[in-house]
Amino acid sequence: SRKIEDEEERKKLKTLVSDFKLPENLGLIIRTAGVGRTKNELQKDLQRLLMVWENLKSSRKKDAQQAPFLIYQEADMVVRLVRDHFTTDTSEVIVDNIESYNAVKSFMKIIMPRMVNRVKLYQDTRPIFSRHNIEDQIESLYQRKVLLPSGGSIVFDTGEAMVSIDVNSGKTTSASQLEETALQTNLEAADEIGRQLRLRDLGGLVVIDFIDMYHKKNQTLIEKEIKKVCKLDKARTNISRISKFGLLEMSRQRLAPPVQMGAFEECVLCAGTGIVRSLNYTVMHVLRKISEKLASGKVKELKIEVSSKITEYLLNNKSRYLLNLQEKHQFKLEFINIAGNTWTDFKYYVTEKTADEILSQ
Repeated sequence: SRKIEDEEERKKLKTLVSDFKLPENLGLIIRTAGVGRTKNELQKDLQRLLMVWENLKSSRKKDAQQAPFLIYQEADMVVRLVRDHFTTDTSEVIVDNIESYNAVKSFMKIIMPRMVNRVKLYQDTRPIFSRHNIEDQIESLYQRKVLLPSGGSIVFDTGEAMVSIDVNSGKTTSASQLEETALQTNLEAADEIGRQLRLRDLGGLVVIDFIDMYHKKNQTLIEKEIKKVCKLDKARTNISRISKFGLLEMSRQRLAPPVQMGAFEECVLCAGTGIVRSLNYTVMHVLRKISEKLASGKVKELKIEVSSKITEYLLNNKSRYLLNLQEKHQFKLEFINIAGNTWTDFKYYVTEKTADEILSQ
């Protein structure tokens, strides 16, 4: 695949498959999922594809079949998950659905027959996610803050340009332990950051603010740790060295939209910023807009679409001011409550006075 840009990796993969016995008139394409795979794994995948191809040819030749009929169907999500993520390091695959269990079993018999016994059918009455505490782990993916074993934490902030990750230290007992604590916390953070990037599907530019360390050898240890963790990632990563400001920049290939996008909608009040305008500021904004509309001297009636909070505040705290304003400028003021209306959506409708009405004032 052209997406495999590392020339050394391309040569290595070509060498691995050079002695594969292919049927006549058939070629071979190694996709990005093949990066880092062993020769045996690639051979097994080729055998599976050849079996699929033979089944396609045999089904096409059957006289009993009448068009249209299905000749091939992509594996279901469970089988695709096992195909893409199962490795020899996987201790077991637990499935709670009998149909999916049989499908995975059949798949494993073709690809890795010696690993079939690692596929287990879950038959307990307690839900499988609850049994293995998966729900809590899924919920943790949506939290900004992730706690570390030593008492430190990492905080994720996703913006338009980059993903920012801040590493915070735990408690230290003395000044002499600052460097040791920083190293321990940074090592834990590097390992957890690699895991969280995969789980959260975060891509693009990633900037990590590690705790400052004064010894160069400790910074090198952190760089090695983050590179080691990222080798487990299917996405391509490019990692720089820690700068003099304690920042490590890296890029990660976007394989899919972030997990958070599928679980949350943007807040209509703050538009995703996390902050909203204060009530006092919004009231002042409305009052300034009223003065702006009145500057022409032609306003007969002014209707304003606002939220109920603004109307309530103005009537309770600014009623005398508004009455004086109406008397001074000889106009009628009306507030229209719109539920959930934000300050950016406030509307101002002006009915102007006729020439005769202006002259008669």
